Amino acid sequence: MHFDMKWKTIIFAGLLLFISNNLKAQEPNAIHRAIEFIAEYAEEEEIDFSEIAFELRNLQEYPLNINSDRVKILSNLYLLNDFQINNLYLYISEYGPLLSIYELLAVKGFDKRTLQTIAPFITAKKIKAPEKEKLAGIFKYPHHEILLRYTRLLEEKEGFKKDDSIWQREPGKYYCGSPDKFYLRYKLNFQDRIKAGFLAEKDPGEVIFIHTLPDTIQQLINHKASPVFDFYSGYMQLESIYNIRSLVIGDYQLGFGQGLTLWTGLGFGKSPSAINIKKYGYGLKANHSSNESGFLRGAAGTFQLGKLDITAFYSSLKRDANITVYDSILAEIAEVSSLQSTGYHRTVNELTDRNVLGNKVFGGNISFNSRRFHIGATAFKSSFAAEINPNEKLYNKYYFRGKESAVAGMDFNWLMREVNFFGEISYSGNNAKAILLGALFNVQSRVNLAVLYRDYDKNYQNLFCNAFGENSRNMNETGIYVGIQTQLSKSFSLSAYCDLFEFPWLRSRTDAPSQGRDYHFQADYIPNDHISMYARFRYKEKSENGSAEAYMHEILPYQKNSLRYHIEYRLNPLLTLRNRIEYSYWKMDNESSRGYLIYQDIVYMGPAKRLRVYFRYALFDTDSYNSRIYVYENDLLYAFSIPAFYERGIRSYILFNYKLAKNISFWLKLARLQYTNLEETGSGKDLIKGNHKTDIRLQLRIRL
Repeated sequence: MHFDMKWKTIIFAGLLLFISNNLKAQEPNAIHRAIEFIAEYAEEEEIDFSEIAFELRNLQEYPLNINSDRVKILSNLYLLNDFQINNLYLYISEYGPLLSIYELLAVKGFDKRTLQTIAPFITAKKIKAPEKEKLAGIFKYPHHEILLRYTRLLEEKEGFKKDDSIWQREPGKYYCGSPDKFYLRYKLNFQDRIKAGFLAEKDPGEVIFIHTLPDTIQQLINHKASPVFDFYSGYMQLESIYNIRSLVIGDYQLGFGQGLTLWTGLGFGKSPSAINIKKYGYGLKANHSSNESGFLRGAAGTFQLGKLDITAFYSSLKRDANITVYDSILAEIAEVSSLQSTGYHRTVNELTDRNVLGNKVFGGNISFNSRRFHIGATAFKSSFAAEINPNEKLYNKYYFRGKESAVAGMDFNWLMREVNFFGEISYSGNNAKAILLGALFNVQSRVNLAVLYRDYDKNYQNLFCNAFGENSRNMNETGIYVGIQTQLSKSFSLSAYCDLFEFPWLRSRTDAPSQGRDYHFQADYIPNDHISMYARFRYKEKSENGSAEAYMHEILPYQKNSLRYHIEYRLNPLLTLRNRIEYSYWKMDNESSRGYLIYQDIVYMGPAKRLRVYFRYALFDTDSYNSRIYVYENDLLYAFSIPAFYERGIRSYILFNYKLAKNISFWLKLARLQYTNLEETGSGKDLIKGNHKTDIRLQLRIRL
């Protein structure tokens, strides 16, 4: 580690710890913690968290009545568990509706931390007698929202330094479009019962005006690029009208059971809350995400018949795929090697893969639901317009190949007095199975235990699942997870988990069966309403190929440890400070890498919350990418930023959110990353000749 940077970090850490012992603060956002944790766990995957932001923002605008049966929505967002919801039902049946949200503190399983987390999304009102819904009344009060966003990296990447003569000789050398990113969203809402939405997006490097490109490039991409924006998504939705629980035309997402049979949206796995391992199937919902691959397009409906919910769906859309065989006689694609999920269409090659593979999906779900018991069955069939045939590798021997696939499964959830059993079993069309079984135990009022077992066959093939697991694919994995959470006092709690897993077959970059383990320990301390802090330790061990110089790869275990201390304190109603210190250590054979990060946040909330300002100054120093550290950043509304820090440098940003008028809000974020040990950053088309990156992000929201 560099001597100067190390001492700067130590001095900075000392100052922050000294300050933190003399100040007060508020509870950090639990959702942000979970998202930051997922980013660490997902590692190389790019995940769009905007759908969670959308759901939370919608709840803020239309708070949920804590006395209604719709309180189960909070479990879909991992804000409450089944024990808490059931205890709330029992409390209401015995004492009547809650008069205030603060009465939740009298309900078993609710504490100050839980109330602080869910308070922005709930209200306590009397339940009105059910009335026959009149559609004409719903249309009286429409709400409109328009969101405009612009972002750009100010430094120029090599891929944008276009030389037309070279570009025409080597079409793949440059990005076709500009470095600007544009985002447009429109939302219409009638009392949260009838909804419609539309979004359009262009990523940096994608084309927005085709006629500005050289003729030879236009000929290559003219039939592949959209006329203006690269990506469009839209929907119309009816919700909770007569027997219609939800009806969507356009883009939508489906999530049933534990995600083992069908789950198209984002799903949490491991998280800082050691007992939050159970998924809460959200069923059918409209797609609000700009993720260009995690949704279905067509029509779907969920209808309620007493305690039965029946869902039917049909989807037809074109997906990005890597073409390997093209039938020139029939003028159609005969074979692709893989589906592409990045959503980037910046180069001629990426545009060649854009929307080339037709995909149809149809199926249904039927479920029986009561307050203590649920059982459901899901089945669907997916067909592609061309053969999917991955390039032959030993590790992908059991990947899906062909044109058609079918999957069927059953899930259950049984809530007893102090135990919650849940699980799912699923079969793919090649007679392979996947099983997930779990249980949550309310051992005492202050102690909760979670256990989960999974066994996914090495040849289980499902392109539309997202269940708990260590692999990016739910296949070739067995494991047992045990987590515990205990509230030692009103202010102090501990949580920990242990996850042991095996991979019976080979994996990418691991040329032999392997195993691993993941340990996590966290202590939270909240002495009062103004201050909160936590300390976390995580140890993870897996295996992968060693040196590539040998004829046969040696499989070597590697371990990654991280240690974090985080504190948040509110000086007064207008000013909040946050501090973090984190250490990361990675080791494989005789090679090791260390990393440090420390930051100071200053959050200013102006009177009447008309102006909000977020500022961060961070120092980081790591030996290599292996000891990288992920950190959540405040960002524009509906946007998330969780960068990975490595090498040595300084990261700072300032974010302004100003309410220009009652219904108009403006955001501006300026962020700069400066390396102190590099003279250039990135590689290939993303190379920047300089040691810094500067981002500017603008956003305007109009609500009517």
